[in-house]
Amino acid sequence: MTLSDDGEFGFLDKVRGWIGPPTAGTGIGDDAAVTRLREGTSLVSTTDALVEGNHFRLDWSSPADVGHKAVAVNVSDLAAMGAEPRWLLLALCAPGSTSSELLRELYEGFASACSEYGAELVGGDTVRADRLVLAVTALGEVEGDPLRRSGAKVGDVLAVTGPLGRAGTGVNLLLSQDAKDVSPEDAIACMDAHRRPTARVKEGLVLRRAGVHAAIDVSDGLASDVRRLAEASGVGIEVHTIPIAEEVRRITDARGWDAERIVLGGGEDFELLVAAPAEQIKSLDLIAVGRVVEDGLWLVRDGKREPLPSEGWDHFRP
Repeated sequence: MTLSDDGEFGFLDKVRGWIGPPTAGTGIGDDAAVTRLREGTSLVSTTDALVEGNHFRLDWSSPADVGHKAVAVNVSDLAAMGAEPRWLLLALCAPGSTSSELLRELYEGFASACSEYGAELVGGDTVRADRLVLAVTALGEVEGDPLRRSGAKVGDVLAVTGPLGRAGTGVNLLLSQDAKDVSPEDAIACMDAHRRPTARVKEGLVLRRAGVHAAIDVSDGLASDVRRLAEASGVGIEVHTIPIAEEVRRITDARGWDAERIVLGGGEDFELLVAAPAEQIKSLDLIAVGRVVEDGLWLVRDGKREPLPSEGWDHFRP
């Protein structure tokens, strides 16, 4: 068996067996790990790497964009737990030929994003590599119980903090190198969603204080992250509405692309997906997309169920 045979999530299942359960805090299976610091306060930690050619291209993004994105994608995991970002560590892997000017811009973008989210860079490492890699560890704090993926209850409404699909559409535009029939404003909004995503930290704090039942950030596509939340909670989910951003609708209509598929499998939206009682969803001004049921993963069209497509980003699958 290889990593490609297992896929990312099959591999993680194996890791659980190899390392055993944690002796403190939580283990694999949430957006971030939780370790009790003191009575009523927990440390929330996550790590994520951005690899040149996989997560960014320097002909698409400026070095400052790359630094900013490295912060945002990690802080998004803290947001999904309802945590406040505090400290970041950056392990920078780069070829020896990398220019000082590129690195200056990258670190300025990193520092700017840290300031935006109320965190600071406190350490890291540098390593020679054949391409640029930014491996970030983000640490935050949460007062009381963090949000988790595992609390969804049958009867809950499923909702997101905003419409989806901009980043996936932006990547398609960048790949095509052709923005004909697309307004510059729509194209930039979508390409920037890929180059400089936004972590929903404030929204995560509000959701945690409101006591929503479960949350996850939409990083790998709506279908993939619905599946993760359902599996962690031991429930089923029906998706009734696919919340497509207006820019995405206009661009996909003009280009003949499948907007629903982009939302279900495109990823990098970094909105928060939550499960909560219906009255809570309304009071929090969220976009309802479905409901929690006893079993199965379903896409509902015209009142009829069909299996939810197996879309979503997996690092090791074709």
